[in-house]
Formats: sequence, C-alpha cells, structure tokens
Amino acid sequence: MQIPAMYVPFAAVAIGAGAPPLMVAVCFAIFSNFMWGITEYAGGPGPIYFGQGFFERPRFYKINFVLVTASVIIVFAVGMLWWKIIGLY
Repeated sequence: MQIPAMYVPFAAVAIGAGAPPLMVAVCFAIFSNFMWGITEYAGGPGPIYFGQGFFERPRFYKINFVLVTASVIIVFAVGMLWWKIIGLY
C-alpha cells in the first residue's frame, strides 16, 4: 500500500524539481518492482514463506541485498543507456 500512497507526492516533487514526467513515471514503475526485496513482508508471498520457515531473516536480507543491488545497477546501466538511445533524456 505504500506505493499508491506515496506515488503522487513523490512524483509531484520530482516533476516540480524539473524531472521529465515520463521518466518519473517509468522510474517509479521500475523501482516499485523491487519492493519485495526490501522487507520480508513487502510482497504477496512473504507471509507464506516466513510462516513456513522457508527463509530466516538474516539469509533473506543477505540474498536480497545482492539481488536488489545487482538489479538496480543493471537497470541504471542498461536502462539509462537505452533511454539515451531512444531519446527519453
């Protein structure tokens, strides 16, 4: 629920600061997909995994730190290059 609640204020601030509206919308859409890696209960299957004991918190955070960091680097490296090629910025 945090994404719909905070989307409009964050988008308004970013656009007000001069960011292109399309880029703001796309960036927020991309980064909303990383939410499950931030906390164990941020995604739909989280309570099931943790209720069954499938993951322990330290293991979860170690794995997701690597995955989210790699994903952000890939999105920025490849995504920003692609956006430059197609003229989004």
